[in-house]
Amino acid sequence: MDGNHVDTSPLQRLANYVRKTAIEGDYPNLDKPNSGDKTRLAKAAGMSISTLSLLLVAKRMPEAKYLTPLARALNTDPLELFVESGLLPAATGSQSAQEAVASPPITPDDVADAWQVDAFGREMVRAMFQRLTTPPPADQNDIGGAEAQ
Repeated sequence: MDGNHVDTSPLQRLANYVRKTAIEGDYPNLDKPNSGDKTRLAKAAGMSISTLSLLLVAKRMPEAKYLTPLARALNTDPLELFVESGLLPAATGSQSAQEAVASPPITPDDVADAWQVDAFGREMVRAMFQRLTTPPPADQNDIGGAEAQ
């Protein structure tokens, strides 16, 4: 390992990813006081401003139930958010999407076992599967709909 390499925790990587994606997307003034972008992002993700603020400074990981709505608020794929932040490993299989063949159903626990994730990662895999297999609420702007599951 060279002296310039810096290992970052999944929390720090998530904070960096969320900030970068938000600023490059719909929340360009996220870090500017009183811009309203942080409040808008928190509301769109269905989380409190304090939860988002603690995430952005890598002080606290939000509950897994907020990560998929956060990805959607950032207009990014939830899986990309999980992989880019280091919460889930990148796919390492040799099969491309075009070469994929039918296979038996896979459960969230099968994925967690295959990826050898810790208890938190296992909870996130389950939450991701649940969110991706649950239809969105009729009103996408209904923050309570995401919480009511």
